[in-house]
Amino acid sequence: MKKTLLPLSALLFSVLPIIPANAAVLWSENFQGMTSGSTPPVQAPPASVGINNITANITGTNRTIVTDAGTSPVDPFGGAGNKSLMFEKTGTGSSSSPYFFATVPETTLGILTFDLYTVNDGGSFTTPIFTFYTYDGGNWSNIGAFVNIFATSITAFSGTTAKTASSVITANTANQVSLEFFANSTYTVKVNGSAVSFSGTTVLSYYSGSASSIDRVRMGSQDTSNTKSRVFVDNIVLVPEPGTCILLGLAGMAFLLNRRKRRGAD
Repeated sequence: MKKTLLPLSALLFSVLPIIPANAAVLWSENFQGMTSGSTPPVQAPPASVGINNITANITGTNRTIVTDAGTSPVDPFGGAGNKSLMFEKTGTGSSSSPYFFATVPETTLGILTFDLYTVNDGGSFTTPIFTFYTYDGGNWSNIGAFVNIFATSITAFSGTTAKTASSVITANTANQVSLEFFANSTYTVKVNGSAVSFSGTTVLSYYSGSASSIDRVRMGSQDTSNTKSRVFVDNIVLVPEPGTCILLGLAGMAFLLNRRKRRGAD
């Protein structure tokens, strides 16, 4: 009698549920437990997972503050009780740049996603800049992804070469940005689910040739000439690259197929 095998997709999905949903999240931050109108607290020492360095001068030329519906400015993402983080730069020079560093679980394959809102109000804040780095070993000599996001464009580095994509970000609205990291020290930038093409390519090399994994990130604003910048970030999530979970599923599927085959031989 001919044996009926389950379709590949059915076997795959029969295995994947054994992986707990929360196991896929390596690190996340949505600022909900923080005090509105204040600088985020330092959560951990540099070698531990969490925010561990913040540059902010609440009343000076740079502000890194938690916002909600009652702060000024308000949280732009909305939603009852929602909080986000604002980086505001009003001074000249890198010393006035607001940002934070966070240590994350070391990973080679992964996707980091966050919500981003850049402000162009036609008055005080017309030149937003959001800067994002990853590090291998947590230091400046091993920069991986290096991305600057403006009101409507993104400049990302492939090696030490800057590449710009225009009209990929919409100011004054929520955008979802994600960076996907690959095993060969490369990365891809996506906006609202679509890969961004930089000079005809969507795959960029890490800034430093010595960087091969990610264990620290930096978010904020860094620029020596921009004097008026305001951006908001929320819902930061780092997860493993989906292929890792698929490989686990395929391994389980192979186990089931092998067991079925052995039973048929008995």
